[in-house]
Amino acid sequence: MAYQPKSYRKFLAGTVSAAVVASAIAPVASAASFTDVAGSVHADDIATLVAKGYIKGYADGTFKPNKSLTRGEAAIIFSRILKDAGVKAPGQGAGFPDVPAGNAELAEAVAIVKAAGVMGGDEKGNFNPNATITREQMAKVVVEAFKLTKPANHTTKVTDLDKAGAWAREYIQTLEANGVTKNTEFMPKQSVTRGQFASFVVRAMEVKKEVSAADIAAVKLVDEKTLEVTFNGELKEVKKEDFAIQGVEIESVSIKAAAAAEAKTTVVVIKTKTALQEGKSYSVSYKGQTTDKAKVDVPVVTPKVESVSANNLKNIVVKFSKEVEKKTVTSSNVKVYDGNTLVSGVTLNLLDDNKTLLITNNGSYSQLKEYKVVVENVEVKGDSTKKVEKAEKTVSVVDTTLPTVESVTATSPKTVEIVFSEPIQTGSGAGQFPTSAAVLTDIVQVNGINVYATPDLTEINTKNKVVLNLNTPLTAGEHKVKVANLKDYANLPIAAKEFTVNIPADTAAPEVTAVEVLNKDKVKVTFNEPVDNATVQSNLANIKVNGAAVNGATPKEGGRVYEFTLSQSLTLAAVVEAKLEYKGIKDNYGNEVKEAKTFTFKAVDDTTAPTVTNVKVNSDNTIEVTFSEDVTGFTGTTTVELYDKDNKKLPNAVTVAKKVIDGVASDKVYVLTITGGTSLSGAHTIKILKDKVTDLSIRTNKFAEATFPVTLNDKVAPTITKVEYVNEGSGTDFNSDGDQKDSKVTIYFSEAMDVATLTNKANYLINNTPLADVPGTVTLTPASDNKSVTITVNRGSSDTQLTFANNTDLRVIAVKDAAGNTLSSTQVNANLGSGAGGLGLISLFDAAPTLNSVIDLTKIELISKNQIKVYTTNGYLLQGIDPNKVKFADGSNNQLQSLQVTGVNIASDGKSAVLTLNQSLNANATFGSSSPVSVKLYADEGAVSLTNGAKSAQLAASSGAALVDKVKPSLASTDPIVIKTGTTDTIEVVFDEAIAFNSSVANDLVVKVNGEVLDLVAGDFTVADGTSGDAKFEIKVVKSGIVGVSNITVELKDGRYVLDQATTPNRANAFTATSLKSGQTLTEQTAPTAPSAGNFVLDGTGAKIVVGSSNVTPSEKVKLQYVMVNTGGGAPASSVTPEGTTANFVSSFVAGAELFTGLSTSGKDVYVRYIDEAGNVSYWIKIN
Repeated sequence: MAYQPKSYRKFLAGTVSAAVVASAIAPVASAASFTDVAGSVHADDIATLVAKGYIKGYADGTFKPNKSLTRGEAAIIFSRILKDAGVKAPGQGAGFPDVPAGNAELAEAVAIVKAAGVMGGDEKGNFNPNATITREQMAKVVVEAFKLTKPANHTTKVTDLDKAGAWAREYIQTLEANGVTKNTEFMPKQSVTRGQFASFVVRAMEVKKEVSAADIAAVKLVDEKTLEVTFNGELKEVKKEDFAIQGVEIESVSIKAAAAAEAKTTVVVIKTKTALQEGKSYSVSYKGQTTDKAKVDVPVVTPKVESVSANNLKNIVVKFSKEVEKKTVTSSNVKVYDGNTLVSGVTLNLLDDNKTLLITNNGSYSQLKEYKVVVENVEVKGDSTKKVEKAEKTVSVVDTTLPTVESVTATSPKTVEIVFSEPIQTGSGAGQFPTSAAVLTDIVQVNGINVYATPDLTEINTKNKVVLNLNTPLTAGEHKVKVANLKDYANLPIAAKEFTVNIPADTAAPEVTAVEVLNKDKVKVTFNEPVDNATVQSNLANIKVNGAAVNGATPKEGGRVYEFTLSQSLTLAAVVEAKLEYKGIKDNYGNEVKEAKTFTFKAVDDTTAPTVTNVKVNSDNTIEVTFSEDVTGFTGTTTVELYDKDNKKLPNAVTVAKKVIDGVASDKVYVLTITGGTSLSGAHTIKILKDKVTDLSIRTNKFAEATFPVTLNDKVAPTITKVEYVNEGSGTDFNSDGDQKDSKVTIYFSEAMDVATLTNKANYLINNTPLADVPGTVTLTPASDNKSVTITVNRGSSDTQLTFANNTDLRVIAVKDAAGNTLSSTQVNANLGSGAGGLGLISLFDAAPTLNSVIDLTKIELISKNQIKVYTTNGYLLQGIDPNKVKFADGSNNQLQSLQVTGVNIASDGKSAVLTLNQSLNANATFGSSSPVSVKLYADEGAVSLTNGAKSAQLAASSGAALVDKVKPSLASTDPIVIKTGTTDTIEVVFDEAIAFNSSVANDLVVKVNGEVLDLVAGDFTVADGTSGDAKFEIKVVKSGIVGVSNITVELKDGRYVLDQATTPNRANAFTATSLKSGQTLTEQTAPTAPSAGNFVLDGTGAKIVVGSSNVTPSEKVKLQYVMVNTGGGAPASSVTPEGTTANFVSSFVAGAELFTGLSTSGKDVYVRYIDEAGNVSYWIKIN
């Protein structure tokens, strides 16, 4: 169809009501004006169109309803309809040669209907205005003019549809489907009369256009759980099931704004259960359809504090732009300052919307005073990776508004809720609401009488609500409740106000309406009304979950909700069904649950294991660990291990405790305290051990073992490791100044020092003389890495030399390391020399120290098969290692010439180095494959260069250092998972070195057969040590029904129970799923469980073996075999060939079924047994 003006489309949507109004007021007068219309079936429809001015009669006062309508007349009628909708004639004419320009009305009409696509010309380019319009042509014009559609499932009842042109049949059925034509005989080729046409047009006008997805004009994002969808058209009702958003669950739909008469738009509000994700686009579909205009983009919103306000003296209100995680709204993350003083005694109350925080002063804030609110490290709800922007906002506390009583509601005969406009004072003074049971004299009166009640002030500061638990229940009917004589925290009084409350008659006992599983040991139960707490507490024995009485009950929400603590934890069966049974409970009307009632509920099946979402090191080197959910089992000293930067487990105990947040011990955030933690610094790793921690769900999902890097703060005091001196002597002039009167001493520290304190002369004493007072020119020169400092005393040729010796009294005062830690207290101002009370750290510089004085020869560690790690000793620091001068020998001191060092990597602190070898050693630190030999390290002179300029002396092979095995056992590189020779059901797991077997390794294995995990607890497999001291252990598969399977994998989750045979054993490396050697298969060899007595019997004739009186279910799929022996001959051997075997392997035998027939059992004992699919047989059992 050609373009139709927007006003026309609007008009079509609104024509019906206008037409109905017109027909209601105009038909009589209009009909009366025509002499030939009375009695016509089309009279009312003619009147409607005449009243609208769409159709006219003739000058002689007739309408001529039975006269055929011409195409020109139809064009004029439709042009009037379009013009009434505001459509104007196009600038160009009709463009048809047979439409005379002199007939202005016709020419304009044809131009309008052509432009609107309602009518057109023939194949010759003529309009044919004087030709009559047939009924099938009329069908097309009306359908396209009014945009009528036919339902896909419409079945026509038109009997002469075949007489219509093929092009017209769909149009005729569309008229039928919309009630525009009502006769089963349509007569498509007949001309349409003026009266028929009037009825066709009016009926088409009355067809209600169904609003569809195509009418969606826009979708607006209100918030992360709310959308507004605007429709062009009127929707009087909406259903949730008619709308859908991919990946989002819709909670409700409602009409916000009904269609306005002039605009005809309807706004639908969609509330979602799941939040719309930032940065994503969503499409709304309506009745299964959507369009481009139904899309909405969710912008990425920076979570921030939107506002901070205070309009009363009790609460400061913080508004967040997004929902925040309640457990991160803590006193360490939200603070209030009065000037620079932290305000103590505040309570943080995050409201139900998770976007509004009340900072409640346990006393009150000061009127007209400014406070500073600081918010940081508050997480976005459901996403611990996003945090609210840090905010510091100043707020003025101003309260000049009188408090008011907003409402009084009687929720039951014994409970009355009073809501104020703001928090009011509580206590025992004037203007204060009492905090305990009391007569509320002149505060609350019912029917003029002061009430005696116990106030519940739980929500007074968050919802401005007081719940009164009345001592005497109110009777049914109306009551006057007056509240007066109270003040807010600005000491402003409330105005006395009286409310009328109604207590309806109630004779029904309370009922449970909902049960929510909070965790495996606690449920939340909602009643249909508040219940009497005394009757709940006295009937705990009558409140049962799955048959076990509850341990305790905590009332919530005015007694309508209770949290029950269970005496027996819920099991996984609760995911399918659980039952709450209760009786003896009364409501506040005294109605009692006299007979036990049962409420059936289900638990949500939580299959997600807890994870760690954040690990933080505190300034005191305690570590905070935050989980994704509440957990249990994360306590004590057996759940966490600590490793150094080289992944070496440290002996320091790690104690775990719940973090106390706002006075409550958290089940989600924990604090780890390391024994001796302040003496550690730098990169470390914590490992949370496997299966120690579980969540609180019914499944008690276990935390998988995981490691987390932590960087501990440097709290370690630096130490002096050694002091070396050089004195100029004969032939020695180390500063080339022409004399031999100078001396120098170098002090080495354990770490990089603060250069300012390191080069401050005030921090050094020589023979109790401050450095600044020592004669001569004294200089302090730090090393480039600030790990040492050299004091040079330069004296002239006529001066007396300051000669350093081992017993020189040298002292260091207030030097600090780079982190600001002062020198160890044991060395501050201590005599570093060897004199009385000295530390003995001073020695003459040795240009060629022995290798064992430079390198710790007890720690030459093989850390991987081709890497050796060495460590310095006696305070020496490495400058370099010459790989060509490091050698290796066997146990007989013979050089291993083919084994060489090809690379050296010195640690940044100079205290260790890693040597890379040209070949790999064996995992047990031996060398060679066919005849392995032990390996020891020795070195030529000058192999090791030190930062003090010295080079190591030679170390002979005979004095060489043996390698220390630090290599973890790993799976063998060839055929690590194989079937043990001589078996079909036993797997060997082969490592690259000899191991010590521990049967507990079974707990860390995942064995799969055809993708199915074998169950250790169910006895599907066992583990054993085949040969003690070899490099493998065995897995025997016991599960039945495994025959010739090659798809076998083995995975080791943890190597803690697989150790090598080193002096200090190394744990094996875990390995991922590794397949059975190609070409091998596994078949289990476990005999099926034998039949029981009575399972199989001889029938009465003795000629048949039949199944007994009950169905028989073997332990696995089996066949039954039998054999007969002479009476009294005893059970046959397992090797005896059976005389008969059933045809198929089955899982059960049906009671009474005949299995073997035609037997001759006279003088015979009959025995039966099972044979499984693997060919394993049970023992024989006698059945007669």
